[in-house]
Amino acid sequence: MNAAQTLWRRLFGRAAEDAAASFLRRRGLRVLERNWRCGPLELDLVCEDGDTLVFVEVRARDASGMVSPLESLTPAKRRALCNAAQCYLDATDGWARPCRFDVVAALGRRGQTSASHLQLEHFTNVMHCDAMGGGHTAW
Repeated sequence: MNAAQTLWRRLFGRAAEDAAASFLRRRGLRVLERNWRCGPLELDLVCEDGDTLVFVEVRARDASGMVSPLESLTPAKRRALCNAAQCYLDATDGWARPCRFDVVAALGRRGQTSASHLQLEHFTNVMHCDAMGGGHTAW
C-alpha cells in the first residue's frame, strides 16, 4: 500500500467513526468514549443505550470491495474486542452492567473522505464473549 492509500484509509476511517458517533446519538445512544485504549487494544466507541453498555466497532469499507464490513469482523478481531471490553469493564468497575457488542458498517467510495458520502448501517448484538464471562452477570 502506498502513502496516498494509507492516508486515504486513515481519513476514511476517521470520517466513518465521526459519522457513526453522530448516527448513534441520533438513535438515542449516549457516546461515552471514542478510541478508548488499553495497551494495544482499542474500542472504537463505547456507548450507553439505556442501562446497557454498548461496545461499538466501526467497520469502514469501500463500497466496491469484495468483503462486507460485517464479514471483515474476523475471529481474531472478535477476540481482541472481547479482551478490550474486559479491560474497559475492569478499568471502570462496570462488570455489573448489561453489555452488548454492536457494529456500525460504513460504506463509501475510494477518494471520498467526507462523512456525508457514507452509507451507514447499525447491527446490534452481533457477538458474545461467552468464554470471558468469569461469572459476571453482564455477559
